[in-house]
Amino acid sequence: MMRLFAFAAILLGLAGPSAAQGMQGVWQFQRQGHDGRYTGTVVIDASNDARAKGRSERQTYSQCGFVQIKGDVIEIVFTSVNSERPYSPDRFFCTSSGGSALVCYNRDAAGHREPATFTLTRIGGIPETPAGRLEDVCPPREPPISQARPVGDFA
Repeated sequence: MMRLFAFAAILLGLAGPSAAQGMQGVWQFQRQGHDGRYTGTVVIDASNDARAKGRSERQTYSQCGFVQIKGDVIEIVFTSVNSERPYSPDRFFCTSSGGSALVCYNRDAAGHREPATFTLTRIGGIPETPAGRLEDVCPPREPPISQARPVGDFA
């Protein structure tokens, strides 16, 4: 039995940063966009929800989304954005370059592929405060509410 647990631990260790729990925390980036330089912070929680705040020379913005892992590619998919000016939600395509850094490129929802890769660097764990978790950007998802009909209601 002990060998089975040891083998499972080895397999989990091999999964490395692509394991979902390995993405949790606060990440920072600086990247060159098609229309300027962007800096920002991304917070990924235990449910793989992603919240981001960023800025460029022209505006500030915030985004809400999620993380999905497909083989060696880690995607941070932003599905909504709030900004002062028009801004298409980002989609970061990343690969691991070590436990605390990802090498990424961005293709936004409008189809713009950024000209260069950038590094997304982990700077800490999940913050303890709602403000630190950027909950003002995107409130945490609530559990689904059942819409079940009463028994015998087949209409």
